[in-house]
Amino acid sequence: MARLSLANIRESINTMIASSPQISTADLNNIIKHTHRAMATAFQWSFRKRDKVIQTVAPYSTGTVTVTAGSSTVTGAGTVWTAGMAGRQIRISGENTFFWIVSVNAALQTLVIGDGTLTAVNWVAAGGALKTYSIFQDQFAVPSDVAVILYSVRDWPMAESSEGEIDAQDPQRTSTGIPDRWYWARANIASQVESRFVGLWQVPNAAMTFRMPYLIEPQDMTAEGDLPVCPSEVLELAAGARTCAFLHARTGDERWSRQFLALQQALMGTPQLLGVLQQALQDDSHRFGLPSSLQGTGTVVGYDRLASRDWASME
Repeated sequence: MARLSLANIRESINTMIASSPQISTADLNNIIKHTHRAMATAFQWSFRKRDKVIQTVAPYSTGTVTVTAGSSTVTGAGTVWTAGMAGRQIRISGENTFFWIVSVNAALQTLVIGDGTLTAVNWVAAGGALKTYSIFQDQFAVPSDVAVILYSVRDWPMAESSEGEIDAQDPQRTSTGIPDRWYWARANIASQVESRFVGLWQVPNAAMTFRMPYLIEPQDMTAEGDLPVCPSEVLELAAGARTCAFLHARTGDERWSRQFLALQQALMGTPQLLGVLQQALQDDSHRFGLPSSLQGTGTVVGYDRLASRDWASME
């Protein structure tokens, strides 16, 4: 079934309320927008599902480096660094942590070290030459519309961990191999744009590909042609109920209260009747062949822990 646009849904709600003059088009648009966000983010609708492909690189440690106390510049000898290494991490012998690479000058074979926000930091230990090093990447940017990462998979789904757990086990990221864990690593904000990163552990030891299914952060419905992420019939009833609650608060007319309860009942169902919301969740799951859970991962995909929801709090 085709999804209805903002304009279509507003027209449907206007029909429910007989185009009451007590509510404006702007009010209706706001109710639809906020109801859509609530209904869209509460469940794992199939229209929210995307796949991110992460491609790793092998660590690079050819040659040696020279570091200077009080300087953020590292100079390579016998190295073949490229501009594409910017954003990766570098671990240098003699230091107990790793840095991020802010930039690379391929012509001079120098690079600038920094922190996770790619802000340059100075080498504070004693300087030295002929140091061994490793340039690696275990943290990868994810799309800006990511709301929830469901899991990461290569040969099998990887276990979710945390950066703290990985830091406790391998703070210098010296363990390399085929990753079997993923974690939320960091988030950077520049010019009001957020960049989020996930980490893989162990540090990938070769070029390989991982697939990371995720849920998008639904866009707000603001333009007349915008389409909802959740099924239109769910949004119509939910926004219609909120509209009736708005009209009851504004007018005190009990008829709006009764219509609110009727729409809520149609949406949420009764012990004898399956509600539109639960039916839509089941249809969404069956139509796209989504299992109710992923065996062994604890990740609920289709019903989004539907049975454990507090339905009374949603009324």
